[in-house]
Amino acid sequence: MVKLKLNTFNKISVMLAIAVLTGLTCFIFASQIKFLSLDLGRHLKNGELVFGDSDVLYKNTYSYTMPDEPFINHHWLSGAVYFAVQKMAGFGGLAFLNILLALSAVGLLMLIASRTAGFWIMAACAVLPIMMLGERVDVRPEMFSYFFIALFIYLICRHEASGKKAYLYSLPALQAIWVNLHIYFFMGPFLLGIYAFSKAIGLDKIDPKKPLAVNLKQYKNGALSNLKSALSPFYALVGTGLACFINPNFFKGAVYPLLIMKDYGYTIAENMSPWFMENVQINYNIAIFKILLVLLAASYLTAIYARSKRFDYLDIFLLFAIFLSLRAIRNFPVFALGSILVLPVNLKFLANYKLAAKYILPGAFFILGGWSLLFCATDYSGGRWFIKHPRSLNIEKNYDDYAEFFRQNLHGPIFNNYDLGSALIYQLYPQEKVFVDNRPEAYGAQFFSTVYKPMMEDEQAWEKYSQQYGINTAIISHTDATPWARSFIARMIKDPDWPLVYLDRQVMIMAKKSSGNSDVIEKFAYKQETLREKMKILASDADLYSKFNLSSLAGAAGEKDLAREIIQSILDNNPADGRALAQMGYYQLAEGRKESLVVSNAYFDKAIDSGYRLPAVYIQRGVNYFYLGDASKARKDWEKALSLDKNDDTAKGYIDQLDDLDF
Repeated sequence: MVKLKLNTFNKISVMLAIAVLTGLTCFIFASQIKFLSLDLGRHLKNGELVFGDSDVLYKNTYSYTMPDEPFINHHWLSGAVYFAVQKMAGFGGLAFLNILLALSAVGLLMLIASRTAGFWIMAACAVLPIMMLGERVDVRPEMFSYFFIALFIYLICRHEASGKKAYLYSLPALQAIWVNLHIYFFMGPFLLGIYAFSKAIGLDKIDPKKPLAVNLKQYKNGALSNLKSALSPFYALVGTGLACFINPNFFKGAVYPLLIMKDYGYTIAENMSPWFMENVQINYNIAIFKILLVLLAASYLTAIYARSKRFDYLDIFLLFAIFLSLRAIRNFPVFALGSILVLPVNLKFLANYKLAAKYILPGAFFILGGWSLLFCATDYSGGRWFIKHPRSLNIEKNYDDYAEFFRQNLHGPIFNNYDLGSALIYQLYPQEKVFVDNRPEAYGAQFFSTVYKPMMEDEQAWEKYSQQYGINTAIISHTDATPWARSFIARMIKDPDWPLVYLDRQVMIMAKKSSGNSDVIEKFAYKQETLREKMKILASDADLYSKFNLSSLAGAAGEKDLAREIIQSILDNNPADGRALAQMGYYQLAEGRKESLVVSNAYFDKAIDSGYRLPAVYIQRGVNYFYLGDASKARKDWEKALSLDKNDDTAKGYIDQLDDLDF
């Protein structure tokens, strides 16, 4: 009777743990589709056109500025899938598909880890990696890659466990699909390659409990056997490699992962390293990345010390995932998937301890799981550093309003910013083509350095190229945080030759002052007082990120009081919001009085105390201290900024100036 109760209790505990992990994954990926800043629109248009217009596979067909630029469409099949799903089930169907892919990837890897290391070790080790997947939750083709990475590993493990070659020989067919879904398709041959390599050298046969001499002797005696065991993986690798050529661009498509960055020409946050990004924004996933690196290192050391560690191809995969993540934060999910597998396998020796297996590990999981859910809920209701977008299985509201305004009142040629290009392709093509979209490889470095960025940064370049391209309308997402976009918005919002005729929480439209646009300008152009009122209305019921964006826009429009008022509304709701506190500190500087420097630093103090510890905040507080006559505190702040980012030239320059002045 007691045994029945214990079994029942264990089953309930396991079911509850699965529910927690599933719920955590669903909550993280149930992100509202932020259509205007994603490339989803272009993927949907690809899916609509691909079987009737082959140009989308080879050319930059959506652009009027670089229409003849060759383009290798390595994700066309994702677009076809998205288009079919959206037609059948709407944008909610796309959101559901995204969650399903995430659950499938995580579920397959947790199943492998559970069979290898035990359920509770797997469950406790899965919490942080699942949270780290939150770095990339949007509806993007890469979600298919995460699923296929997990599926490939699962099938390799099934082959390893059963010896059935069919699991491996199914991989080339899957690769033929993957190569047309997303550029991470190279992970397929890579996984098979390192698996074949590990079998050929007998990596998994090294027994940590035996002396080195014994292992070496066994290796020599079993060398031929190892090579034979690598034959099936090798044949599957050859087939998978050949399958990479089954794409519309054949050889060029197969090797494109090696070439895509060759002529990229545009800096994107997701392609920056974690060490760079942690100095320009608060990102909890970078902290989770560091924690997981420490935990993994500790797990390897303890497993080696306990003589329980058997190395295999998954360790090589994890090492590669770490390398990718150190280069670009967009690769965090690949590292997270590897961690779900390797961390519990390294710690599986804990299952030998009855107390740990029966009580400590389940307790550790429920503490971690409960904390993760509480953390997500708290962050979502507060600063939104981790859960950035509203939770919704649908698209953002009013995403098409600006496009409808354009269709009814204006015409091109249009000038648009990088972020908005894909949405415009979906909403306006083929009636209008875009100036640029978020495919740097489709435009080339020279276009961005000699045309696009100069048009945004320099008024004369804008005059030159706007006339050259005959631009009639500028459609800009004012959420664009790049320096060139901020410069452009600040200049254009006051330009009488390009009156602002439309504004919402994300997009602004300016029409060229001409006879053809006279009616729309007369009817819709904003004057200063109406612009202020519009921004105030938009901010009144906006979400957190929209309020920050609208505050920045108000500042660019010369409405400093409104900019502060919007930020204050954030602080009224959350007095400890570090970004809002820092922003108020910056706004105080506009007063131009000595007293305002004191008030500014008071806000910076609160921002830093709340955890908003970025080099820029310390640098500005140091500048304030310097003008207040306290060079000692100024130096400390600049040195602190330099300790956070040793390559910060601004902090270095200020310290050098202090040295020159003998302070």
